[in-house]
Amino acid sequence: MKYDFTGHERGFGRIVFALTLDRRKMTERIIIARPDEARLRLERGAGDVYYDEARPLGALLTGFERDGAGDWTGNAFILRESYAKAIPRMSARWNYAAPAGAYLRTKYESGEPSALFAAVRTWDEYLNCFNRNHGADLLTKRLAMLSKPFSVYADYRPWHESAAEVLSRAVHEGESAVELWYPAGNTGRRVSECVVASSSLLPVIAYYMHKITEWKFVFQRCKVCGKDFLARSRHYELCSDDCRKVQAVESKRDFDERAKDSNSLTRRHIITGTTVCENSGKAKPPIRKRRRRSSQRSMPFAKKRSGESQK
Repeated sequence: MKYDFTGHERGFGRIVFALTLDRRKMTERIIIARPDEARLRLERGAGDVYYDEARPLGALLTGFERDGAGDWTGNAFILRESYAKAIPRMSARWNYAAPAGAYLRTKYESGEPSALFAAVRTWDEYLNCFNRNHGADLLTKRLAMLSKPFSVYADYRPWHESAAEVLSRAVHEGESAVELWYPAGNTGRRVSECVVASSSLLPVIAYYMHKITEWKFVFQRCKVCGKDFLARSRHYELCSDDCRKVQAVESKRDFDERAKDSNSLTRRHIITGTTVCENSGKAKPPIRKRRRRSSQRSMPFAKKRSGESQK
């Protein structure tokens, strides 16, 4: 289901971010939708949602939205100021907010779930706060709560200790609100635990990091592509099958080149009558075969002794 960032009517109900982690399959599943639709998708595979995708475990944290330039804050200010343009003409309000709507659309189309969720929630709050008392101040507070992690993670990654320290000082009341769902599947059995948030992604990140610590997983940097990924232990150095194939091809190429150099060096020294030390690669003179001592040297003495005995 597509979200309309030019719509003028607010939707019914809030929009939630639902996350399910699967330790055995090493996957995460994210659903962004209205609460009833999200439950319907989890339990029966139906319902209209804005996002529903299963990805490798840790993908949310490694690809989390960053905002070092303050673009989210700047567009939130545009939306706030557009409220004052509604008088005398409402059309002036929509025209003033159009650039912010275009920015949110690009974030929505990026496919990154943290940015997509923030974009939908931002426009939803913009429509909901207009008719509220002190709506501009309320909008500013809610959008600041929503985009705060983006500015923090511009300098840190979610698994860095510095990020945890900064966020612990910045979290206010209401930002840590989170729900735990245990929806029943098609068979009636309870499926995996699902953490749900709506006002901020901070509690989702905290829940995610707690699970990673509990399962003793670690974040690694792929030695082929340089991307961060979540691994079961420090022994994993490659993030995907594609990188493993690339590594295998490079290892085969290096092996062939070393074998080719070794063969050419061996042939060259065979022609010149020298051999090559395996460790140093330096030529050394050929080994001369030692001549075995003949046992005939002892024969005269043996004959002499035998002659004396005959006498």
